[in-house]
Parts: sequence; structure tokens; C-alpha cells
Amino acid sequence: MKHIFLLGIISFCISASLSANPYRWGKVSDTELKLTISNLDTSASAVVLFDVGTLRFEYGSKIFFTRHRRIKILKKDGLSYADIQIPYYKKNDFEEISFIKAETINVDSASGKIVSQKVDSKDFFTIDINDRWSAKRFTFPNVKVGSIIEYSYTVISRSYLSLQNWAFQCEVPTLHSEFTALIQEGLDVQVFYQGVLLRNKYETEQTKTWELDNMPAVAPEPYSPDEKDYIENITFQLRGFYKSDPMKGVEYVNILDTWDKLATDFRETDHVPSYYATKSFTEPLLATIITDKDSDVEKTRKIFYYVESHLRWNKRLGIYPTASSKQVLDAGVGNCADINLFLSLLLRSAGIAADPVLISTKSNGLPTKVYPLLTQFNKLIVVVNLYGKNYFMDATGADYPYGIIPAEDMNNLGFKIGSSSSDWVSIPVVGASKLDCYYSVDLSDLAKVKLTAQYSFSQFAAVGLRTALKNASDKEEYVKEHIALLNHVFNLDSISIKNLDDLNLPLSIRCYFSGGDYDSSNIILLRTMGQSTFDKNPFTSKSRTLPVDFDYPIEESYTTTFTLPSGYAVDGLPINEAYQLPDKMGVARLASSSVGNTVTIRRTMSLTSSLFPPSDYDLIVKYFDLVSHFKTATVVVKKR
Repeated sequence: MKHIFLLGIISFCISASLSANPYRWGKVSDTELKLTISNLDTSASAVVLFDVGTLRFEYGSKIFFTRHRRIKILKKDGLSYADIQIPYYKKNDFEEISFIKAETINVDSASGKIVSQKVDSKDFFTIDINDRWSAKRFTFPNVKVGSIIEYSYTVISRSYLSLQNWAFQCEVPTLHSEFTALIQEGLDVQVFYQGVLLRNKYETEQTKTWELDNMPAVAPEPYSPDEKDYIENITFQLRGFYKSDPMKGVEYVNILDTWDKLATDFRETDHVPSYYATKSFTEPLLATIITDKDSDVEKTRKIFYYVESHLRWNKRLGIYPTASSKQVLDAGVGNCADINLFLSLLLRSAGIAADPVLISTKSNGLPTKVYPLLTQFNKLIVVVNLYGKNYFMDATGADYPYGIIPAEDMNNLGFKIGSSSSDWVSIPVVGASKLDCYYSVDLSDLAKVKLTAQYSFSQFAAVGLRTALKNASDKEEYVKEHIALLNHVFNLDSISIKNLDDLNLPLSIRCYFSGGDYDSSNIILLRTMGQSTFDKNPFTSKSRTLPVDFDYPIEESYTTTFTLPSGYAVDGLPINEAYQLPDKMGVARLASSSVGNTVTIRRTMSLTSSLFPPSDYDLIVKYFDLVSHFKTATVVVKKR
């Protein structure tokens, strides 16, 4: 989980002198030049030699953040670090980047001399990321294995509420990371620590400079949450300042709003009021969707499906609507705030307790209650209270069934903004990915083997597949290429698809095959059918720094029944096996049986928990080693 620790007020004189800077531009040491491998990670393709930042902040003037970074390229894969992109917030001219410079440092193989090559000013480009963000982009010249690259820049900002944070780790090892904050005396700035090392070193110490050495890489790993939530990181927040008054003396001025104040401001933002008050159009519209005889659950379900099917999401996130409720209904399209605010409006108009909830999606990072800022949120969903229990809804996904929200939404906490109050709410993981596969193989005629395959996809397993099938120009071809994948050659004769549009029922696909040709020798080897994402263990690293996050529980089963040809009998069955994770967090099983002329092999996996700490990594590796091993289970059949 994300650990944030608060240090209290820091206030330092802006004129405080810095100690002599050992990280001089272009001055590389013999140690840096000779470095060929990282002791922190021998597989690392590059290493950050140092990363040094300084924040200078005087209230009433612009904020200056300067960074100087030096990287050594160790392997060919590290050449990608020669491409640099520095984002900044351009809207309303909040930020700009100045004093940018960069150079490549190599050792001439013939003379042994150090050769530096600067990035020319014309090779720094400005690109637009979206309507709020831009970036400075450049590429280091003549970079090769053994090169040292360094760059520095200054971000000039007018934003006092969102001061620059500092991450002490990145996707490659960092030998030294250092941050200094020079903050004007009298400013009330809080420092928030994320990470155990920072807490242990600085929690009881008041300082203006923070340093960490020999930091391991924190890079994306298979099934991992956003690594930004787990690195050593420091964040600053301006709360207020002290001012002198000839009559009143020293007075404290609070500039940071409360959560309730932010909720009030949100309700009064353009277009938002139109979603809180019942409108004249809602009553006749609801009359076409629900009836007086419907229970609250039935009303909620019908309204959800109406909004999901009638309002098209334009794929844009955000917490603020772009139009009024009536305009969104007439247009039939909107961003996530437009659609989900409209959903909450219809639900409340039907007498259902429903409120908008601001969230930070998983890819945006974990939200925090510590400092009240709406900028940490990037999406709006809905919470409904039925019979004293909260249910979360998101009508932007066209193929999500009632009661299931996208995995991106299930990110621990949300900020609920009711019509007159606000509160934080927990967002639990609800739903699972469920897949059941049944294969019936008729070996009566080994030259003309027949196979029937039945696939059942439920909840998260069905969402993406439903969308793909609806968009496919040839559904049979899509099933053939993506679903009906077998470990034996067959001809696909026909396909039937059921419940494609009924989101409340499992998506069912039945395939009929013929033309399979098994070797009619004295011995036949039969293996379980079906292909899973986990047929190969995705966890190959020896260790793990991030939690394992599957987003939601997973249930998969593959059952294969063989009807044996006349004159053959089972000579050997796989050993029945089972492996259970602690606290019933998951189980994997392999079972086989033989009755008469039929043989059945069944392999199953079930993860009841979706999130595992790094301390459970060895257990996860063992679990998926067995899951992949079960795929190779073989039945030996011999002629009598």
C-alpha cells in the first residue's frame, strides 16, 4: 500500500547558502567512466549516476525547480534513455521550461580523451501532449554503450498549491538522488514522505536537503500496480503563510481549502448544478424506463442499462461535465463526468440514493486524503446506496454488466460529493474473471476424430470479448483466431454464440470440429485441451519489489473428456494434485479419472484474492509453476 508520512512545517530562509556542489556540469570521474555494470542490478541496461534537484520558493514570486541528471549507458537496451521528454503544465501559462541543456560524453577509443558533444539549441523541440500539457523533447547525439549522458533544466511555475515533488527511484538503479528545498521563511509548507527509507532517515529530522544512495530500480513488472505509488518519494504542500500586521501583529493566512469547501466549489462549477436538481425532462423519460412496480434494485438496473446504451462515451476522462444534463441527453455523447453525472441525476429522480464520486484511476495513482486537492482525481463515477450498502457504477463501458465497474476504477478510495455533504468512501474489488471450458473429444474413429468445445465467459472475462465480437466483421473468423485455439489440428465446422447482447448472462460460445487425425499406433498420448494466459508462468524474476495485482479474482477451468476407440484402454493417468495458497487466497487443482471407455482431465485455478504483497511472491511463483505444469498433464492409452 501507499505510505505517506507527514513532517510538519518547514520554513527556511531563501538566502541560505548551499554547500559546494560536487556535481559539476561535464566533470566526470574515472569511476563513472570505468563503470560497466551496476552492482545493484547486474542486468540493468543503464544506471543513474546522480539526480539532483533544487526547489526555490518565495511567496508572491514564481517558483523555480532545477534538475541536473547524469546517466551511464551500460547495455544496448539502454540506448532508449537517449530520448528525453520533459512534460510541463502549459494551460494558463502555469509552467514553462528554461535553461535547458544536454550533452553526450564519450571516451575517444584512439586518444583516450574525453569527448563531449552538446545537443544544439535547434534540436530541442516543444510538443503538445493535450490541451493542458506540453513537453520538451530531444535526443542525445552519438550515444552508444559506455556513453554518459547528462541534462539539466529549470521549470518556472506559478502554481503554489501543486509544488514539485521528487522521486528518488526510477526504472533503472540510482546511485545518488538528492533534493533541496529553499523555502522562504514564514511559509507553512508540509512535507509528505512516501517510502520506508525516507521515513526512517528523516521523520524526526528537520532539514532542507534529502539524500538517498544506491536505490534499486522500480520498473513495471507483470501484473503490477502503478510503480509511482511504491517508490521513495517526497511531496510538498503549501498550507498558508504568516504575515505581519502593524495593528494585529503576526497573523496566519490559510490558503488551503477544506474537503467540504472543495465539494461546495465543485457543486457550483459550470454545468454541475444541472445534474443535482430534478429537471422537467426526467419524469417523462423515467416513465419510459421504469415502472412503479419495480423494486429499487430493478429501477437501478434499468436506469443503468438505459444510460450505458443511450449515451456514448467519447473516451475522455475528467471530473467536470462539458455540458448541461439536457444538452448531454440531446447530444447522446459526453465525457465520463457527463455520462455518470447524468446517471446519478436519473437515479435520484427515481428516488434512489445516488451521488457522484471523484476517483483517481489505477494508472493515475492512488489518491490521498492528506491534502485537499481535486487535481489528484481524473474520473467521476457513481455510488448508489441500496438497503444500507454501497454499490459503485460506471456507465461509460458499453459492455459492462450491472454491478461491475472497470478495474481501473477500483483504486481503493473515492471522494463522494452529495447534494449537501461530502465524504470519503472505500471502493472494494467487486466481480471476477470467470472462464469455463469443456471439450468432448470422440476418438471412436481415429482417422475422423470429432470435437465439441463449449466456452462460458462471465463478468470481466466477458467484457472485452463481447466488445471485440460486436466489432468483428467476421465473428466466426474472430472465434477461430482468438478463442478456438487447440493443441491438435481440427477443422472448424460451425460456431454458435449465445447471450452476446444480454450482459446479465454468461457469454456462451460452442464450436464443432471434425477432421482430427490421431496416430493409431499402439500408444496414444492424450492431453488436456484449451489455452490459458497462464499456460506459461508470467513471473520469471527471482525477486519482486512491487505487489502482484491481478485487478480482480480469477477463476478458470478446463475439462476435457475423451471417448476412447474400441480396443484401447488407459495405461496411465496423471497424478491428482492440488496446491492452496495461505488464507484460502487461491487454489490450483489437477484431477483425472477413467470410467469405462471415457477419460476426463480437469485443471482449474482460482484466485479469490486479487492483490498479493511482495512477501508472497515466492508463493505466487510456485502457484503458477504448477498451473503451467498442469497444462502438460498426459493420459497414456494403449491397445489391448
